[in-house]
Amino acid sequence: MDNPMMDALLSDSTFIRSIMMANPATRRIIEENPELGAALTNPETLRTMMRARGNPAMMREMQRQNDMAMRHISALPGGFDALRRAYETVQAPLEESLLGAAAASSEGGTGIGSAAPATPSSEPMPNPWARPSPGSGGGMGRGAAAAARRAWIIAADAS
Repeated sequence: MDNPMMDALLSDSTFIRSIMMANPATRRIIEENPELGAALTNPETLRTMMRARGNPAMMREMQRQNDMAMRHISALPGGFDALRRAYETVQAPLEESLLGAAAASSEGGTGIGSAAPATPSSEPMPNPWARPSPGSGGGMGRGAAAAARRAWIIAADAS
């Protein structure tokens, strides 16, 4: 975005903080995880995130450093379990709330508070490599992809 007005808004850390706190799912996660709340309400962290948004090289470097840190953590005893807990308590709830908000907004709703909690299912997951049957729309949907991701984490944890 090369819009000066958007750049001004996104460089304002109080504005970004108010947007994050307006989402009930984000607010709940920040309240449940004070360390994450401290990081996401830190003005310098928010400014760095917004600078990375407009600088692809900086974004790649930050992703590379994050990947390296996660590899180091997973190599420690109990590190994989810590990463799994972080995924289950932070990333998965945010993804589910965003998918719920996107689904509700596509149906004409507001999307706030409409995300249903994920429940285990005894139905088999669709084969992602199978040819789509006529009229099925083809491929895995968002729900099936999220279920596959959760199943992979559980399977990796069991091994």
